[in-house]
Amino acid sequence: MENNIHEDTKIWRYLDFTKFLSLLDTKSLFLSRSDMFNDSFEGAITAKTQTAREETYRRISSENFDEGIEQHNQLMERLRYYTHINCWHINENESDAMWKIYVKHGNGIAIQSTYKRLESVLSNNNDIRIKKVNYIDHDSDTIPEIIGAQTFNYLSPYLHKKNSFRHEQELRVIIQDFDPKTLFETEKGELGINISINLSDLIEKIYVSPLASSWFFELVQSILTKYNLSQEIIYSKLNGPAIF
Repeated sequence: MENNIHEDTKIWRYLDFTKFLSLLDTKSLFLSRSDMFNDSFEGAITAKTQTAREETYRRISSENFDEGIEQHNQLMERLRYYTHINCWHINENESDAMWKIYVKHGNGIAIQSTYKRLESVLSNNNDIRIKKVNYIDHDSDTIPEIIGAQTFNYLSPYLHKKNSFRHEQELRVIIQDFDPKTLFETEKGELGINISINLSDLIEKIYVSPLASSWFFELVQSILTKYNLSQEIIYSKLNGPAIF
């Protein structure tokens, strides 16, 4: 799970109340199937990447180019059903934008952890990759999906997103579980995968939405006690009071 990110880098996961309860109750991270995300470009490539892919196929299999490139394109599209992702936000501070996107009505929390903590609770699963997302121009950039002379990196399209999403500063926990030989003979993968974790080791602090009422803050305190968690709970101050 190597990465070019410092182990003490702060990461955040913003959750509404139901997802927060699910996390506590299952003691696991939920990895959603990639085609279930709102972004229709999830797992897609750029036009320049398609050109590079075609050039590779012409070089390694010129006689069967049409068949080979078509099969590969279909494989990459179907791979969305076998790629599962859990998303985190990289930031040294709270993000007003993330609160507004993921906790729209106030009753939610943000888990603050670190890259080291996340890597540690997932270290016993060799199928997991933890990677930063790169933000690119889909009109002019190429996604580096080719390793060596003729080996394809199936993960790469899921680590590149449009510049429009740069505000997310995303860190992804990813599992790809598939066999290229039988990919088209099997049903779609599960809608989601739960990975058991130690919540005490993962969570450093819990922030309560700046829009939440005091009763909700107290409820979060009570629930954490019932689940034997003693992490510090912080009432977000993004909404004031302001000093003039």
